[in-house]
Amino acid sequence: MTEMKKYRPGDFCWTELATSDTNAAKKFYSNLFGWKANEMPTGPDQPPYIMMQINGKNVCAMYENKKVPTKWLSYVSVANVDESAKKAKSLGGKLKTEPFDVMDVGRMANVLDSQGAVFALWQPKRHIGAELINEPNTMCWNELMTNDMESARKFYSALFGWKLKISPQYTEAGMGDIATAGMVQMDEKMRDVPPYWACTLP
Repeated sequence: MTEMKKYRPGDFCWTELATSDTNAAKKFYSNLFGWKANEMPTGPDQPPYIMMQINGKNVCAMYENKKVPTKWLSYVSVANVDESAKKAKSLGGKLKTEPFDVMDVGRMANVLDSQGAVFALWQPKRHIGAELINEPNTMCWNELMTNDMESARKFYSALFGWKLKISPQYTEAGMGDIATAGMVQMDEKMRDVPPYWACTLP
């Protein structure tokens, strides 16, 4: 069992689902992966933030937002969100949201990379991210589908200091010798699909 107590800056640490129907999402993912839902109050007249757990350990989350398309968001741990957000902009990225505090659990910003793929920066306080990874039904890999592989390599290696292992069809990336993410060049069949990050579970 791979239990996490902290993440290195530059490591993927969390993933969450924004959904228009939390009841349906809870039922679907609980039946599929055996996750248990732990609802966390967020404020008066606000939907809860739902921690999804395995053996009492947080593995991801979901929340209800009827104003946006249903989608997953991948988070990267950083030492300082404000500095990382500023650096992302200097490298050609854009901020979807400026850095902000999430109560006392952490500080975050939503970023669009130089091709428009969205990811989140996370500066941990009380919440480090997933407490269990690299086990069945937990986060084990994050993968970027990009329409400009060369620009993506330059952007992320400069932003996070990722080491890259480049092959003709695929690029592996991560902070150390063991890769934790990958990048794929989208082909012509996907030319109308916007670049995106996807989280993979074993």
